[in-house]
Amino acid sequence: PIDPLKLQNICFERIDEQRYPIWQLKDDLMQNPHLGIVVNAANEVAIESFRRGECRFFGMFDVIHAAYKKFDDIDPSCVEDLFEIDKEVREFCHLELGEFL
Repeated sequence: PIDPLKLQNICFERIDEQRYPIWQLKDDLMQNPHLGIVVNAANEVAIESFRRGECRFFGMFDVIHAAYKKFDDIDPSCVEDLFEIDKEVREFCHLELGEFL
């Protein structure tokens, strides 16, 4: 546990996009918040695959990015659409994982 009252200094630095490539999606995602469903579903698949040893660490971004590009034209109009998109993204990511092992 960290006691924030005992911290002397906190320094915030610019995020290194080479080290944290997922950060590259932020600007586009802010302009297209409906794509959050794609990022969320792909991220959950990627993390679980990494935990099972089926995906390398930096492969997680590759899976998420591939899904983000594949589903960039989604246009959900109701809650049911969100569930369908989530399902399709997860299926796509499971198929793509073989590419990023």
